[in-house]
This record gives sequence, structure tokens and C-alpha cells, in this order.
Amino acid sequence: MTLSLIIALLAVACTEKPYNETAFSTQRFESLVKPYTFNYAKWEFEALSYKLTLENQANEKSKTPDSATVVQFFANNPANQDQALKDEVENILANQISQVLSDNGINNPFLKADFIFPPVNFTLENPPNILVVSPRDKIERMRDLILKQDIDTDQMERLESEIGQLNVSSLVIPIGGLGATYPSFVMQNSDLKYTIDTATEEWLHQYLAFKPLGFRYILDLLRIKTDPDIDSINETVAGVAAQEIGDLVYTRFYSQYPQEEEKPADPTVFDFNAAMRETRLTVDPLLASGQILQAENYMEERRQFINSKGYHIRKLNQAYFAFYGSYTYSSTSADPLGDQVRELLQRSASLKDFLQITSGLSSRQELANILNN
Repeated sequence: MTLSLIIALLAVACTEKPYNETAFSTQRFESLVKPYTFNYAKWEFEALSYKLTLENQANEKSKTPDSATVVQFFANNPANQDQALKDEVENILANQISQVLSDNGINNPFLKADFIFPPVNFTLENPPNILVVSPRDKIERMRDLILKQDIDTDQMERLESEIGQLNVSSLVIPIGGLGATYPSFVMQNSDLKYTIDTATEEWLHQYLAFKPLGFRYILDLLRIKTDPDIDSINETVAGVAAQEIGDLVYTRFYSQYPQEEEKPADPTVFDFNAAMRETRLTVDPLLASGQILQAENYMEERRQFINSKGYHIRKLNQAYFAFYGSYTYSSTSADPLGDQVRELLQRSASLKDFLQITSGLSSRQELANILNN
């Protein structure tokens, strides 16, 4: 019941995040997005019913960490696999992640108990899309909305164009995972390591929802108590911890299988991460000085330049940076927060201690004070 309440709050937050109503018409915005909005209640009912059916049918074999089954599954196209096999792989990976969490004492956010809560539970299914809205004069996530999965590019661009008439920047973005549902979503057509990391990260968002950091994030989404930094802190803590836990899972269960050798970076090859950082560092001062059109024209020029190097960015605007800027642990980020959180992880006695410290964070300054001490 408690988990259902938290998930419901997250769903409401993702669906109804308020914004400055003087900037554009609430009524007009809601009428534009209504046909595309993701139906949480319908999906939750169907997904939980299906998972409960599987649980009732579970046998001992499905609870055994059969890594060979998982490796074979990802050697083929995961999206085209038999549903029964997909169910088995989800269960195996959830159990493997749970074992590593338990071994590291990361069990329960509010009880002194040795069981995992919430249980690790995810589905390999393409997640919904997310609509991000930002003001045009600064980069800020002023509105997020979860949209249906089956929106095509023409629909995305038509919706963005219509919302743009409200004098804001918007972007519909396919996402790799979503923890505001239970079970969480993990993109189905990815490699094994990405799947482990993403399933772990979405679980951590659910875990943190019962901690001060995650609860502050929910309050911010609901605009009950706004905080411009809490989104980035929450995403970064979950992302950094997920990478660490994901490495442990992969090493423990899959290190014996052949892996692709990592090729050393070629300095003559185009550096996407550096190009995106350079773009962001140029855009921020332009917006701050009121040069909105210049900033937007510059972003379009950079998009075309980056795409000429073999990438495919559909739209590069304020909403793009507002969304990806929250992930400060990403190599494309110019925000020092990611490095600070990683430094705290290195200094912490254990992963459990790291999460105990970071799950209580309330500001960037508090993090800086911890590092300075």
C-alpha cells in the first residue's frame, strides 16, 4: 500500500507538474497534450496483474541465477524474443540485482530488516516518452509530462510546434527507463550492461522515494516545496550508485563470458561529449543576457554540425538541455555535481554508507560541506 501511494504520487507529479501560469495558457497546454498522455492507471493494473500471475506460476528454476540464459537472450534481439523467455530473464536479473543489493546491506529504506524493499521488479518494454517544457529565456525543467509509447516523429514535432506557440521550448524524448511506475520500465532493445544499470537506477529512484532526498524530489515535482537543485541531486545520486552496483552485478554473474574489448579513444575522432559541453557553455550566457534568438539559432547550427559527424539529434533546444542537464553524472555534463557525488562515493566506507549520506542531502551546499569536512 505504501509503495502504491509513492508510485501514485510520482505519477501525479510526472503528469501534473505545475508551472508559471503567466508564461502560457494552462488550459491550452492541457488540451494540446491530452490526446498523447500516458494512462498510468490502465498500465499499472495490467502490468501488476500480469506480474502477480507470473509470481503464482513461478518455480525454483526461475529463481536460479541462470546467467547463460540471460547472455543468450541478449545475444539475439531482445525485442524479438519469446515473451516467456523475456519474463524469465527479467526475473533472473531482478534476483541477481537483489543479491548484490542484499550483500551490500542495501535492503530497506525505512525498516531494520534484511529484505529488499521495494522488491526489484521491472519489465523489458519500451518506456513511455517524456515531454519536457522549458522557458525560452533560461534552461529549466518547468514541466514534465509522460506521454504514450506509440507516438511517431510527425506527432512529436506537431505537438512541439503547437506548444511552441505558447512561447516556451519543448521536446518529446524517448527515455531508456522509468521508475515512476511499478514495475519500472527498462528499454527492451539494449545490451546487457545497460539493462542491468537501468533496472538498478530505476529501483534506486523507488528506494530513494522513501528517503528525505527522494521525498523532497516528489515535493518539488508537485510544487508543494520547490527546489531547483533537488532534481539534479536525486538523478545524480541514483545514476552514480546504479553504475557502481551494476558493475558489481555484471562482474559477479557475467565476467566469465566473452566481452567486447574497449577500444582506446581516438583523438582524431569527433568528441560528442566535448561538443555538447561547449554548446551548453555558450548557450547559458546568451540566454542570461537576453539573446534568446541568438541562442536558439546557435543551438540549431550546432545540431547540424554534430549531426554531420554521424549523430542524429532531432532537436537541440532549451528543453533538450533542461532534460539532459539533470543527469550530471553523464560525460556530456559540464555540471561539477557529478564529480562531487563520485568523489563522495570514493570516500565512503561502503555503498551502504554512501546511500545513507546522500539520501539525506537537501542541497548542493550540504554536499560541498560534507566533502570539505
